[in-house]
Amino acid sequence: MPRALTHRTRFVHYHPWLLSRNDSIALVAYHWARAVTAAGYRVELVGDSASDPPPSADDVMVSGVRHVGRGPTLTPIGLGQRLGADDILVLHTDWRFANLFAARVARRLGVPYLVVPHGGYEPGVLPRVRDPLRYRMPAERHLLDNALGVHVFFETEADLVRRFAPRARFVVAPTGFEINSAPEWKGGGGYDAWLGRYDIGHKGLDLLLQALATLPPEARPLVAMHGIDWPNSAAEVAQQARGLGVEASVSVDPPIFGEQKDRFLREADAYLHPARWESYGLAILENVALGAPCLVSSATHLAQWWREDPPFVVCDPTPAGIAAGLQRVRDAAPDKLAERGRELITRDLAWPVVTERFLDGVDRLLAGAQVA
Repeated sequence: MPRALTHRTRFVHYHPWLLSRNDSIALVAYHWARAVTAAGYRVELVGDSASDPPPSADDVMVSGVRHVGRGPTLTPIGLGQRLGADDILVLHTDWRFANLFAARVARRLGVPYLVVPHGGYEPGVLPRVRDPLRYRMPAERHLLDNALGVHVFFETEADLVRRFAPRARFVVAPTGFEINSAPEWKGGGGYDAWLGRYDIGHKGLDLLLQALATLPPEARPLVAMHGIDWPNSAAEVAQQARGLGVEASVSVDPPIFGEQKDRFLREADAYLHPARWESYGLAILENVALGAPCLVSSATHLAQWWREDPPFVVCDPTPAGIAAGLQRVRDAAPDKLAERGRELITRDLAWPVVTERFLDGVDRLLAGAQVA
């Protein structure tokens, strides 16, 4: 096991679906791979070799290994042959057996590994885990207890992981965010926007619909939703809206991308993020950088991190809290919020800043690690 970072160190990011999923896990992995490569280290992204074709990763090496099984039992074969003495394995986990198996391979070879939870140990996630007592919970704790460290984006997330695995050690560094252009938000579209996946419990969509139901019909904003059907569906959200009598104030539609997505966000009167929890909040940052007024749940780590003079309107993730927030975001000064948002993003989330924090944290973990 290496005792310090050197020019020979290689970070190997692994998740079975890393080469095929276009989601936040894959996006975060690619962003960090590019940032660490730019800092002078070797990086490789590894996923299931059945993925065809792998996404472009610029100057980051992308490769696949054979997997057996399917779904939750998908298992990498030959991952150990890809790992060397100078490597650090980075596991992007979401309660998959493949990551438990990969960690076991790394321990057998004496290769240190980091775990990136992506919110996987939030209190709202744990009750969703199947078979929590006989297998999954002990296995995940063992994964964290024997890791070089857990890479969380905010200290508030580290606090939550400690409750689940008290022996875990941490490197705290948020994923960076780059502002490429001036704010483009226009508003005037006559709707508030929501964009994501139809995970009703996680994303607080039931709370948002209940909040609308507490408002008089003439005071309800039109909420326009676009998302993917996982794990719930647009039909389930629409059914809840009908059951609450707010279907006239809600449109529930499929996902949109590219220019259609950009136009949808630019013309929205506000962006809504009423989640019960959120480990990072890329959509929040995209809209803050755009200059859009945003309503953000106080349960998100980003809202807790920027709790002093936040660049968005913060609300409690309750029907009453969201209902009050819908009015406050309409009364907010968008220019002031946009200026504050870009100031905080530039100060706290510039890639050189967060990459240095990450590498320094890994170096400290290595210095304190026991040789396997």
